[in-house]
Amino acid sequence: MRARDLGVEVGLGRPGPLNAITDVAGVRVGVVTPIEGEAGPLVVGEGPVRTGVTVIVPHDGGRVRPLPRPAACAAARKGRLVAWRSFTRWPTGG
Repeated sequence: MRARDLGVEVGLGRPGPLNAITDVAGVRVGVVTPIEGEAGPLVVGEGPVRTGVTVIVPHDGGRVRPLPRPAACAAARKGRLVAWRSFTRWPTGG
């Protein structure tokens, strides 16, 4: 059940047709889920590995001002948040 189903309104907007972040014009979402090794007990250095990464790009790639604030988080089993980092500037890579 969603908060909205209980009458809780968050923000000023209304949900789009898919009730998803991608309903917002220009927002892009990418997902990668690497799976390696056979199911079974963990063997360090061999697996099995079940992990994933989701990236949300809050613009269409053009020049956006002000730049959205970059952040990263990590979740454990069942989506439990275990780490969060909000950056004061965009990482430069390397």
